[in-house]
Amino acid sequence: DYTQCIGLDTDTIIRMCPQDLLVGCQNYDGGDTMILSGDAEDDFYARLEPYVQGIILDIDNNLLTECQNAADQAMISVCGDTENCDSLAVDKQIGTNTLEYKICEVKSYTDSTDIDYNSCYTDISQISDETLGRDVEGSTPSSSAAIGDSMNNAMITNSKGGTKLAIIIEGEIPWNSISFDDQTGEINISSDAIRNTDYADEIESELAILQNNINNAINAIESNTQVQFCTTGRIVQGVNDNTNTTTLSTSVTGTGQSLVSRGNNAMVSTVATTNSTTIPNTQTIVDRSGTGGRFPGLTQQMRAMIAASAIKIAMRNYYNKYDELEERRMQDYVKLSERVATVQEANLLDARREAARVACTGMSDASSMSTSSTEKNSELDLIGSKVVDGWNYKETITSTFDWETLMCHRCTRSQNCLNPKGGRRFCKQWAEVVEQCVDIQF
Repeated sequence: DYTQCIGLDTDTIIRMCPQDLLVGCQNYDGGDTMILSGDAEDDFYARLEPYVQGIILDIDNNLLTECQNAADQAMISVCGDTENCDSLAVDKQIGTNTLEYKICEVKSYTDSTDIDYNSCYTDISQISDETLGRDVEGSTPSSSAAIGDSMNNAMITNSKGGTKLAIIIEGEIPWNSISFDDQTGEINISSDAIRNTDYADEIESELAILQNNINNAINAIESNTQVQFCTTGRIVQGVNDNTNTTTLSTSVTGTGQSLVSRGNNAMVSTVATTNSTTIPNTQTIVDRSGTGGRFPGLTQQMRAMIAASAIKIAMRNYYNKYDELEERRMQDYVKLSERVATVQEANLLDARREAARVACTGMSDASSMSTSSTEKNSELDLIGSKVVDGWNYKETITSTFDWETLMCHRCTRSQNCLNPKGGRRFCKQWAEVVEQCVDIQF
């Protein structure tokens, strides 16, 4: 069963040659003493290697299939496929966290305009009508609103030349400057691409989160036991020197079995000798430095696919979010334009109301006896009145203006003298009071 050899490199398998069973695995120096130390040991295994190439090739051929299947299954469990990792489970917000949507006030200078980042809103509902040019006093009409484009952003300008607003999207990630290492899956970005942006820290943080997602996926595959055996080798009881540094020796006397020390483990061999012999061991069985695995590059292509797919997913999330914000910007552009128009209409309506109010309250001056002494009264600027208190004629004119409906209600209360005493300018008897009212729609 060659699958049981997963994790064993060629050197390890050769050194597993059963000296007690195969004469070819035994090495004698013209006598009864077996030589398994130093350069002689290396020479022995070097001479042995060509004779076992057939079994080594069989193991290689079988293990490549077994290791590839193990890696494929591990990748499917993480990515859902072996061709890509587009189904990688990542945060749906990954790639979008740097984007910020703002509506900011714009300062105008003689030859330039600058965005005032200290005066920004996150939603148009936070913008007051006054900011859009609403005349709270309602005393003067304003011209139509000017809506233009500034700094590649929609800009709203109110009619009075005051506050200008720019709708901006910030925190853009330069995806065309982002790449990854084909061997490790590590993300790379040109420092020049983000050096002059205010969002450098946020972009680096977002890419760090993305890198963590890539690393987690790679680790999930490479932590599979069989995949680990294929890429880094494994410790084999009785063969492997796990420390690679232990040097031990055993003394063997007589004919029988000898324990050739391999660190904390031992390999049983049959040694025929009549003399006491010390056998030192300095040979490293398996190199665990990273190149000891039979297929150390087994997951390299997977790393590249995972990194490519993770970046692809983050970019898709980013551009979907950006498109949403761009759509929102266009809608807000229209809404703000409509609000500006509504503000201007309100300002014009207030101007009409003010003119009508002045006309209405001024109607109280239209007395039928202008030569009589008068007294004018004004209440809340919506009521105009005039009182004529003559010796032979009395009249009160009141004009009331409704600000919302622009309706003017004018009433005249008059009273004539029936029995005047001309010499003494005195009225002895007054007639009934006569009241006449009229509504005038402005």
